[in-house]
Amino acid sequence: MTLGIIVVCEIGFWAVIVLGLFARYTLKSPRFGFALLSMAPVIDLVLLITTAVHLRSGAEAEWAIGRLLLAHDGTWPIDGDATAELKHKLAESLWWTFVLASKLDIDIDQAFSETMSTIRTNLEATIERTAL
Repeated sequence: MTLGIIVVCEIGFWAVIVLGLFARYTLKSPRFGFALLSMAPVIDLVLLITTAVHLRSGAEAEWAIGRLLLAHDGTWPIDGDATAELKHKLAESLWWTFVLASKLDIDIDQAFSETMSTIRTNLEATIERTAL
């Protein structure tokens, strides 16, 4: 339930921002744009309350990847082994990628190869274009 509310809030936040700006500047409807944009703080408040209730019910906050990277570099102290936590988080991310690819019937090997090829081609073109 909590995860669902968080996902809806995150998507909703960006949706009202984009739609509010679109309404205000593209549709030339500043009142409608303002109404949409004013929903962003309300959505954030719902997210904040949901998180507070979840944590108050006994849930534990997890370390963010950014903090783990800082801890790995020695600039953010944490309890425990930062390297072990990073290994776990990265492996978990890969696992979710494979699960999603399987459920969506995506050939992850092919998708990865095509994406890396596109990145390489674009990078080479950029280097050629900007070389002195």
